[in-house]
Amino acid sequence: GRVYAMGYRDEFTRFAQANMTAWAKAGVKTVVTSCADGYHAFKRLYPKLGSQIEVLHVVEFIARLIEHCCR
Repeated sequence: GRVYAMGYRDEFTRFAQANMTAWAKAGVKTVVTSCADGYHAFKRLYPKLGSQIEVLHVVEFIARLIEHCCR
């Protein structure tokens, strides 16, 4: 996300598309990140490029685990 914000949009797009291709090949459905910049990029910017991956911040992931365990 920071690369995008700094104006390197072509580079950001190239790397994002490479990541999305790798994720598709690996069968990734969800990405969990602890990084605020990564979260913003994956959650807000990647969908503009066609990404449909679920994106969770590590806090959301932990909350989901706790919720699942305590039912």
